[in-house]
Amino acid sequence: MKRARAISTKQWEPPLGYMLYCRQFRNTYPPAIAHLWNMSWESSADAVRLTPLLLERHVLGKINFDPAGLIVAFRGETPVGFVHVGFAPTQAKDAIDYSLAVLCALVVPGEDQREEIVRTLLDAGEAYAYGRGAESLFCGGSPSLEPFWLGLACGPRLPGVPENDLELTRILQSRGFQPVETRVVYSGTLGRLISPVNPEIFRCLRQYQVVFGGEPQLSDWWELVTLDPFEMSCFQLLNRSDGSLAAWVRILHRIGPAGPDSPHPLAVWDLHPVSVDLPPSVLGFFLSQTARELSRINAKSLELQFRWSIGSPPAPEAELLPPLLNMNLCSRGTVFRKELR
Repeated sequence: MKRARAISTKQWEPPLGYMLYCRQFRNTYPPAIAHLWNMSWESSADAVRLTPLLLERHVLGKINFDPAGLIVAFRGETPVGFVHVGFAPTQAKDAIDYSLAVLCALVVPGEDQREEIVRTLLDAGEAYAYGRGAESLFCGGSPSLEPFWLGLACGPRLPGVPENDLELTRILQSRGFQPVETRVVYSGTLGRLISPVNPEIFRCLRQYQVVFGGEPQLSDWWELVTLDPFEMSCFQLLNRSDGSLAAWVRILHRIGPAGPDSPHPLAVWDLHPVSVDLPPSVLGFFLSQTARELSRINAKSLELQFRWSIGSPPAPEAELLPPLLNMNLCSRGTVFRKELR
């Protein structure tokens, strides 16, 4: 593939006589972007039905948003897709690392000439990333916390390129993208996470108590930038014998599919056992009791997302917790990476 053209910081104009073209974000585009998103995810019960107001809150209004990185494809005057490229944080998570670009969203609803539109948007996204100095481009997620579109599809983080989107996978690999990470999301209804007659519940109830830890503190500047639009809760698992901390969890309150006032999914943002020897059954008890407490606030389900590098086995929790909590697989995807320089 040829080097990306150095046109990323200049407004694109459609070539004469060519019907498919791209333009960088303009202030009149939010309704079209929201419509394209909703068309793309209309068959999903977990994705948010996007509005211009939600788009502003979760994407456009962030301090790291660059209009040049959100590129919309048109056929004639009709929007037919968009791509959004952002950048990962530095290792200290106190600034943006422009050497690591993240293709956070690639939305092309419909089947009519989809490959042509996808390739055109990838050309534009790669050119923008290269023009800003990116050395690597991730697609579908990144090892660091992604800059945009968190919690709007399935799971708390980006779900990766869907496993069943064989066409997009083929296109990415033909352009030099390599798979680097697997991501799975499981979901369970709050009232059915663990059977109340499970004997393990009674043992855990005697040994542990779950307490509300208040609103969690965001750990660094990057979390503040990316997670500020969301409500979050923190819970702690304490030993009844001495009150010592056994584990803690942060829960992200996703937006309900029908909007902010609809019953919404909860997503485990991070789960931290104090000891690596804490059994999965205790972690399952902890999460089920946490979800039970949160079921009083118009929540409907709990999501768990796991990720692991290609070629490595998943963590034991990824295999043990979902069946223990009666969860179903709702998404499986892949993160890809391409070297640009």
